[in-house]
Amino acid sequence: MIKQVILLDRKEGMSFEDFEDHWLNEHAPLLDDMPNVEGYTVDLPTDPEKSPFDGVAQVYFQDEDAMAEAWESEAGQAVQKDTPTFVDTETQQVMVVEEHVQIPRGEDGP
Repeated sequence: MIKQVILLDRKEGMSFEDFEDHWLNEHAPLLDDMPNVEGYTVDLPTDPEKSPFDGVAQVYFQDEDAMAEAWESEAGQAVQKDTPTFVDTETQQVMVVEEHVQIPRGEDGP
């Protein structure tokens, strides 16, 4: 399993509230139609004024071939087309990682 970790900032001139609303209610649902997505999380700062980024996305895939197929799909293209409507794409940073869980999340855990 691999994941993309995406650090991002909102588009210039957009309020944090509008950014959050668009991401959670318009953008995130677009990933439901992408093939090969094993999981997707949106992480928003508890104090946006003190955070170096406005949010972190994590998109999980089985492997790099599955990831490439997902982003090349029609649904993946729709996600990419929507991104610049609320994200500063010049400052976003993307890293593909292999997760090494040290303390697994339990039913009552984080």
